[in-house]
Amino acid sequence: MIPSIKECYKLLEKQKVPSHIIRHSEKVALISSFLTCFLNLSGTKLDIKLVTAGALLHDIKKYESIIDRSINHAEEGYKFLLKLGLERVALVVRYHVVLPEKVFKSSEVFEEEVVFYADKRVKHEEVVSLEERFKDLRKRYGINENILKRLNKLEEVSFLVEEKLFSRLNFKPEVLLRFNSFKKEVKDALEEGLKNCPSCWRDLF
Repeated sequence: MIPSIKECYKLLEKQKVPSHIIRHSEKVALISSFLTCFLNLSGTKLDIKLVTAGALLHDIKKYESIIDRSINHAEEGYKFLLKLGLERVALVVRYHVVLPEKVFKSSEVFEEEVVFYADKRVKHEEVVSLEERFKDLRKRYGINENILKRLNKLEEVSFLVEEKLFSRLNFKPEVLLRFNSFKKEVKDALEEGLKNCPSCWRDLF
């Protein structure tokens, strides 16, 4: 079962997710949907409904982890969605922070990778390069050597995923920066992406 876009927003509202986290999630969803459309055009078989729902819900438990740093928001989001019977979406949420090696080393592209990568390209609500994103992550969270090592590994994996995704696309990662000037209503754009992918994206900018 994959929730509709409308149902995703209802879940975010019911869980009282702050507006700034929702706006971040919307930007991640836009990038995820955009990439999925063109990856599928190149022959990849990804479920765009799954990608969009996973992106919208990836930080559904983020606020709890801000209040209590001992909480792993990816795991909590996974458990929460699993209880709702949303098993496939739950896995996308679980792996949006750290991908299993079997996923990013596979020749196949998975929905988890698209959301993982899109999330790494969005700093708060701004689309940035991977370099800038990890510079910010080190500044905010790199309080000891162990965390810095994990961030370095995460950055390495992120670049591997970027190379994997864009080797199948006919545009470069810098194209995603155009989403910083995105003016359309996010819900409408995501709905349009589900129905008319990828033609709906061609006139966005």
